[in-house]
Amino acid sequence: MQQDLSQGGSSVCEDGVPLPIVTLNRSVLLGGVAIGLVAQQPLLTMLLFALLLPAV
Repeated sequence: MQQDLSQGGSSVCEDGVPLPIVTLNRSVLLGGVAIGLVAQQPLLTMLLFALLLPAV
């Protein structure tokens, strides 16, 4: 999905989404799920996915 920038690739994924946006989305998901697991609040994880669902 991602291309290596050091080998002449671009900063855009194959589907046209800029890599910084992809990285931010992954970071938010990972952080939200981790916080939800640590806090034992599955509702937090569900709300995070519901919030990010329109971006898919």
